[in-house]
Amino acid sequence: MCQMFRVIPWRWFGFLNRNHRSKIILSTTNFHSAMIGLKSTVQSASLPAQLVIVEGNIGVGKSTLACQLARKLNYRVFLEPTTKNPYLAKFYQDPKKYALKLQLWIFKQRFRTYIEATKHVLNSGQGALLDRSVFSDSVFAEVNYQQGTISDEGYQYYRALRKQALKDVLVPHTTLYLDVSPETCSQRVLGRGRV
Repeated sequence: MCQMFRVIPWRWFGFLNRNHRSKIILSTTNFHSAMIGLKSTVQSASLPAQLVIVEGNIGVGKSTLACQLARKLNYRVFLEPTTKNPYLAKFYQDPKKYALKLQLWIFKQRFRTYIEATKHVLNSGQGALLDRSVFSDSVFAEVNYQQGTISDEGYQYYRALRKQALKDVLVPHTTLYLDVSPETCSQRVLGRGRV
């Protein structure tokens, strides 16, 4: 599931939780402090289980960081499926025809993954890390709508479905937003060899 190619020394990322927002530094030596947002010497094993989302642009390193944090904190990691998407290649060939189908399929996958991670935290007491969430999904739908690849009717359908699905969903304890330059993200995506 998680592969460790190298330890990435993260610099800055945004920190969001239910109570505040701040910018903090994450290095390979203080994962648990940065994740919780405290300058603390408390060991990660004694912290309560949390549902943590790692967000950011494509190619920013969400999966890599989620895997590194999961190992360090003994959390279970829930990675977004990237190779089983039946619409992604079709979307790149004909965006107008497949944008809504792609968006609905991805939303369904992210929703299922989020519910599974939430249940895991509540039932096991072990924390969970996700490398993308159902909450950021709307960004992609909005971009497709603005570009005209999702119709007004399709976009309204997506928004209504999303609103209904998320109305009773628990919010995450922590959201980490990774901020890396678009150039770096582009280089990383091209280096993957995926569509």
